[in-house]
Amino acid sequence: KADIRRNFILLNGDAKAPLDFIDMWRQMICGVLIDGAEAAAHFEKAIAHGAGFPGVLNNFANLIADTEDGDIEAADRMIEEALKQLPNQAELYDTRGKIRLRQGRVSEAIADFELALKEPRIRSEVYMNLAKACKLAGDDTSARRYEQLGKERSFPQ
Repeated sequence: KADIRRNFILLNGDAKAPLDFIDMWRQMICGVLIDGAEAAAHFEKAIAHGAGFPGVLNNFANLIADTEDGDIEAADRMIEEALKQLPNQAELYDTRGKIRLRQGRVSEAIADFELALKEPRIRSEVYMNLAKACKLAGDDTSARRYEQLGKERSFPQ
């Protein structure tokens, strides 16, 4: 399907389409392992082709948030832009919560993770993020409760 979408974009001359982002996902779907640096390069190219795509912005911001030495301020700008376009998208709040944790803004991270809980597909990960944030806030009781909820809702490996 990725090849069909890519060919459709090329035929229609959609210059803003994030072709590198599509190529990266196609490779990943086919089982090609991509490291963080290579993924970042794909995201940067995708943003250059279509700077306003909220999915690309969110995924790149999430990658940065999960990278210890990533430019967290750039990730913050990306997620804020994505939220302007999709203010009701739970996944964006999970990403912003991770960014807030990295910035030391723990209470704001907790609020974002709580907003992200409205999306059932990501609840397990969000509960684990909430557990981490509560632990940083010194609330070990809530941290344990959220960690347990995350484990209960995780998919079997």
